[in-house]
Amino acid sequence: MLSHSGVIVSGGKDGTIKLFDTIIGRNKGVLLGHKGPIYGIVQPDVNKNNIISCSDDKTLIYWTLDHLQALKTIFSPSGRPLRALIKVPSFLGSKN
Repeated sequence: MLSHSGVIVSGGKDGTIKLFDTIIGRNKGVLLGHKGPIYGIVQPDVNKNNIISCSDDKTLIYWTLDHLQALKTIFSPSGRPLRALIKVPSFLGSKN
């Protein structure tokens, strides 16, 4: 589950990602695209309304929450289910 700007995002065993607006107390939308249980959701940039999800269906999907749609699907290079996501701090990738 991910929470940002009054919206809670959760992934389910049914392969859907649900958005819930905590300010108005209503469902905000459902993201459809995975064919297996969702095991991870991360927001790569807190200043943008995008998330990445991973699933047992061996895919990562990059989503826009502004338009509630998938922007890109990436298939597991190993051919195995994807069961975790982490956000790596940008300073770990710097060469200073």
